[in-house]
Amino acid sequence: MNDHGTGNRRAPAANPSAILAGALIGLGLLGVAAIALRDLTVRAGWVTGSEWLRTVPRWTDRLTWQAWMWPAAIGLIVVGLAMVWLSIRPRRKEYDAVPAAAGLWTRPADIARRCSSVARTQPGVATASTVVGRRKVRVTVGSGGPVDVIAVERAVKAELAQAGTQQRVSVRVRRRATPTVSADGPREETVKEST
Repeated sequence: MNDHGTGNRRAPAANPSAILAGALIGLGLLGVAAIALRDLTVRAGWVTGSEWLRTVPRWTDRLTWQAWMWPAAIGLIVVGLAMVWLSIRPRRKEYDAVPAAAGLWTRPADIARRCSSVARTQPGVATASTVVGRRKVRVTVGSGGPVDVIAVERAVKAELAQAGTQQRVSVRVRRRATPTVSADGPREETVKEST
C-alpha cells in the first residue's frame, strides 16, 4: 500500500544490534547440523565411531555439582541478559528527514557531500571538505588565491536550507601551496592557513 503525502512513516535506522549475535548463533546451529549429519553417517554404518550427540547427554547426566559451575552459571546468565538487551534495544538513528520532500531521508555524510560540492563552485575555491555535526557544519576550503568566505557561507547555508537543516556554518580557508619556478627548478611555497 502506498501512502504518499499522508500516513506515519518510520525513520530508516541502522541494522539491529542483535545481528552479530544472530549470525554467531546461526553459525553455531550450522555446526550442530554438521555434527548431526556426521552422527547420521555413523548410524548408517558409512563411518566408524560413536555418535557425538548421544555421548554428550550421557556425559552431562553423570556430572555432579562442582565449584567451577558457579562462575559458568553466572556467566551464562549475563550472556542471556545481554542477548535480551540486544533484541529489544532501539536501533541507532542514521537518517534525517528532509522536510521539503515527504518521505525523503538523508544521512549527515550526504549533506556534507552536498555542502562540499556547493563550496567548490564558489570563485577561488579549489578543494572543499565538510564535517557535519549535530549543531554545526564546518567547511574547510583550499585555495591558492582569494576566497569570498561570506559567499561560501551563504551558498552552504542555502544548501542546508534545501535539506531542511538549520545548523551553524563555519568556513575555514586553507591557503594551498603554489609552485614557483626558480633557477633550481620548481619548488613549493610554504602553506599558510587562515580562518
